[in-house]
Amino acid sequence: MRILTRCSRCGKRDALPEAARLASSVQFQFDVPEGLCISCIAKDPAVQAKLRARREPYLRKLRGPGARIWDSIERGVEAIRDLARRFRVPSTERSEDPRQMFERQLAAHGVSLNALTPSAGVSHMLTFYRDTRFSDCDPQHGDMLLFQWGTYDWGQGEHFELDLTRQLTWIDRDVSPDADIWQLSLTFMFPTIETLRGLGSGNKWCASPAEVDDFNAFVRGQNAYTAVSDRSDGGVRLDYEQVE
Repeated sequence: MRILTRCSRCGKRDALPEAARLASSVQFQFDVPEGLCISCIAKDPAVQAKLRARREPYLRKLRGPGARIWDSIERGVEAIRDLARRFRVPSTERSEDPRQMFERQLAAHGVSLNALTPSAGVSHMLTFYRDTRFSDCDPQHGDMLLFQWGTYDWGQGEHFELDLTRQLTWIDRDVSPDADIWQLSLTFMFPTIETLRGLGSGNKWCASPAEVDDFNAFVRGQNAYTAVSDRSDGGVRLDYEQVE
């Protein structure tokens, strides 16, 4: 039986599959905690104590008891990892730049970034958000979409911008307790005229794939979108940057 759930302790979508957990329990002769990922099992005080206890009778005869204790724990955890690998469900990790992944999606559809209209750009960004999921994002609003528009001057003249941004909050608590926030932004820019300036500014968040349909309806129902949706005379930019 294959089960991919979020770890009940750290929140990663890497909880030990049930079949591997049961196999681990048989091999180590004690109950491996339910709903935990491999890293949290390795750090669990009860697991460490039980693995240590199984080796304790032999430690008195061996050199370096302290080192041997940790060696036994590491061997036990590695054995659990080996069992889990047999049942693990593949998932998308942060091994590839999301910008490159999105560009590859465009290429697969025969679309050039520079030729995108806002209408097509929104469609591709929503598809990328819905179909390409990442397992190492913060489970609490760690992968969200932001739609925003407005008239701005960033030092190169005033432009009207329509933007769709995917905000990814990466976590790796084995390395650091701090979140690592990055944004993949698809931005369309048009020379400002009074009509576009009069649209004002605004934004809307989408917190999960379950909200995509409602989010899509909101985006396409905005005057800011309909005013430029099919225009191809503006500029388009795709950025992937860390939020400071």
